[in-house]
Amino acid sequence: MSNIFFWRKPSFGDYNITHPDFVDLDPRIINVAAGIRYTYDDKFYIFRGVGVKSKGFAQMLNICNDVIKHSCYRGNTFSFGDQEIYNCANQTRSCGNSETWVTAGINHHLTNVSNDISSLPSTSVVHLQNA
Repeated sequence: MSNIFFWRKPSFGDYNITHPDFVDLDPRIINVAAGIRYTYDDKFYIFRGVGVKSKGFAQMLNICNDVIKHSCYRGNTFSFGDQEIYNCANQTRSCGNSETWVTAGINHHLTNVSNDISSLPSTSVVHLQNA
């Protein structure tokens, strides 16, 4: 029989920036709005444009500029997602597509949450016995 000690008991759950009930919709039918969901402390900021069928993803240039000018922006070195936002705002990358901006938002969120969790005090000890 071996004993295993875990100094921190997991006590956290997170849905990320997307709804937990994923719905696979046909992009030919829906007109998704360009935008970025940006985590800051205990809030989400939603920087949003209009439907991409009418204005395309070129509107991400202005949206990304709005993000980097906002007080919630953590800087281009905070995460890969923040670097993508910065690069688009400064026109050193393309304006991307829906996947680009969901990826950037999720990456920023996971980096933010990882930093938050890593700074929590480790007060719980869990003792498991394997038979």
